[in-house]
Amino acid sequence: MHFNLQTNYFDQLFFDNPLWNTIHGKLMWVSVPDSGGQILLGGHFSLLLFVFALPYFIHPSPFWMFGFQALFVAGLAAIIYRFAKINLDRSGTKLVLILLLTNVTFRYMGLHDFHQDIVISFLVSLALFLLLTGHKPLYSALILLSGFLVKEIAGVVISSFGVYLLCFRREKILGFVMFIVGLAGTAVIAKEIIPHFHASGSYMFSNYYAHFGSNIYEQFANIIIHPLRTMAYIILPENLFYLFLLLAPAAFLPLFSPQLTAIGWLPLLENFLSNYRFQKDISTQYSYIVLPIIFFSTILAIKSLQAKDSWPRFWRRAKPGIVFFIALSLIAAILLNSRFYIPTARVFAAHKIMKMIPAQAPLAASDRLIVHCQYRERLYRFPDVDKTEYVFFDDIDWWYLNEPGNDLAKLQKLIKLKRYGRIFSLIFLGAGQPNQDYARDILKFRRRKDFVLLINDSGICLYRKSK
Repeated sequence: MHFNLQTNYFDQLFFDNPLWNTIHGKLMWVSVPDSGGQILLGGHFSLLLFVFALPYFIHPSPFWMFGFQALFVAGLAAIIYRFAKINLDRSGTKLVLILLLTNVTFRYMGLHDFHQDIVISFLVSLALFLLLTGHKPLYSALILLSGFLVKEIAGVVISSFGVYLLCFRREKILGFVMFIVGLAGTAVIAKEIIPHFHASGSYMFSNYYAHFGSNIYEQFANIIIHPLRTMAYIILPENLFYLFLLLAPAAFLPLFSPQLTAIGWLPLLENFLSNYRFQKDISTQYSYIVLPIIFFSTILAIKSLQAKDSWPRFWRRAKPGIVFFIALSLIAAILLNSRFYIPTARVFAAHKIMKMIPAQAPLAASDRLIVHCQYRERLYRFPDVDKTEYVFFDDIDWWYLNEPGNDLAKLQKLIKLKRYGRIFSLIFLGAGQPNQDYARDILKFRRRKDFVLLINDSGICLYRKSK
């Protein structure tokens, strides 16, 4: 994935570049000026990243991050598999494993840039496993509370877990404490701690909920005291479709285990009420936290149906839908994800040109190339080129069929023009027509007289400032 230029400025650079800066004495500093010149803690509160920085003293490489990511994803899968094996027969365990391996959200956990949400998802799976296998609820509570060291939004699932303990496990004191600590912890970190580290003095992600207030305290209050307005946002068509995509591949089995599923409602509410479209996308990190809840609920639902001898009848009715979504997921993995593991001429050209750039020379690079050249103090995001010596960019801003704006009209135009090579490239490898803003940036840059072209190989360009 990383070799094939599929990691990005958002967000791989923001979790990788600060670790390199940390081992050079600038704690969690982001090199790129248009990031606000802030340390990473000005975006997300994540003390865990200081631990992740330790291997960078041995050798700085993004593959440390990908290694940690793989371990947490594998750990989550192992915990879900183990829970299924404890509670289900062999056929039921196989079904859960197939559903997990073909799940879109799970697949993207290993294909996206690193996000701390993967770690929180692992903690949720471990906490649920301990709770549902007879261990003391306090152990699960402590595991989830450690999520505050990972990312500020851990408080949302902590509060959900508290509601579950309070309502369904008769752990009134622990449940109430978890509910209050979760919401209060997230609010205080987002309103008081993170803004201290940000150049603007604010929590930038609160803009996703600006329709509920100007800061997180107002937003919490308005969500609660205006329930009809809140409900109007929840039942928007895009939210209902998002919920459908989460539950349909598992034949809506989580709904047969409503008590456990309730743990996922606050994290889902966070996504439902946001004005940021990616929070309603099952392929992004915003859906990671609910994944273990969906699968633990699915396992308990199958167990319950088997105990009532209702499973054979349910399976006969649900089998066509389950098979359909499994097939759809596999087709999507081939059509939309091939770009993650099939290198192209542009990829090889980019890696060849990277070697021509001096290690600490000031550099401006486009989003998919900047993450490969980020271990330097003077780093700029193209088209910010005024203070740089080298400019490195791809002359096509890639777009995909599953992103807004990439509608059928564009595809129909390509068919009409008989651009079959471009259609193949678009569908299988993700390379499409240039974004108009990006194309204007390139055109504007090429009109400049103070940079000279060193090489253009397969559309990958390297310029150097004239002496």
